[in-house]
Amino acid sequence: MNKVAVKEDKVPAKIDWTEDAGLGLEDAAQDEFKLPLIKILYSSNMPDGVDKTVSGTDVAEGCVFNQTSEKAYDGKQGFYAVPCMYKRSFNEWKEMDEGNNRPVAVHKEKPLGLTRNGNKDVLPNGNYVEDTGNWFILILDKDRNVVDQGMVTMKSTQKKKSNEWLQKIKSNSLLVDGKPLTPPMYKCVYRMSVTRQESGKYKYFGWQIKFEDYLDDNKDIHTLAQSREFAHFAKDFNMYFEAEAEDGQGEPSKKSTDKVPF
Repeated sequence: MNKVAVKEDKVPAKIDWTEDAGLGLEDAAQDEFKLPLIKILYSSNMPDGVDKTVSGTDVAEGCVFNQTSEKAYDGKQGFYAVPCMYKRSFNEWKEMDEGNNRPVAVHKEKPLGLTRNGNKDVLPNGNYVEDTGNWFILILDKDRNVVDQGMVTMKSTQKKKSNEWLQKIKSNSLLVDGKPLTPPMYKCVYRMSVTRQESGKYKYFGWQIKFEDYLDDNKDIHTLAQSREFAHFAKDFNMYFEAEAEDGQGEPSKKSTDKVPF
């Protein structure tokens, strides 16, 4: 009697996908990605389809939202954050009635020809410029693991808060071999939260930033390695660009095509 041939299913060897981490994004340029902005929520910019924060509370005014990861955080509870890099910019905006959901240009240096008009610095073309502090941060969970990343912009009333944060970081000091050293930003852990603030007759939500401690060289080694890597990526990240010509035929914006640090 002839034996019936039985086809054996050959199970492929286990694939180690970690060897291909990031594969497929090699030809993607920086300007094709959406910059992960972390912002305070108001009634005018509430996200669609996100009802709960990562801690389970309802999303409401004063919460913090990452536009790219779509994670929301309870502003009052706050979160741990590692500031990895700071960059100052002078963001050029059109007037509100002309549509200004994003700046028309982001300048590295303060533009020439500004005049003060009320509480705004205005260019000859009618656009206004805001002095802005940009913070590239990692968000950590209670166990000091990285759970999110992005950029926090601080302007107007919050620019003062940004300057205070810079001063706090500059005043940090650790003894190494008996010598005081200012540790890099990426080693410092802060508690960021949101409080209701006011200036004259205006009330708004603003940042509250308090120093927590430093990442431990041993216990937090993985987080420290991630924060260091993110800091170096952010350092090389070119966030500046010039306004396009009105007819759209001007020189293309000078945007970096380096690997995006997000």
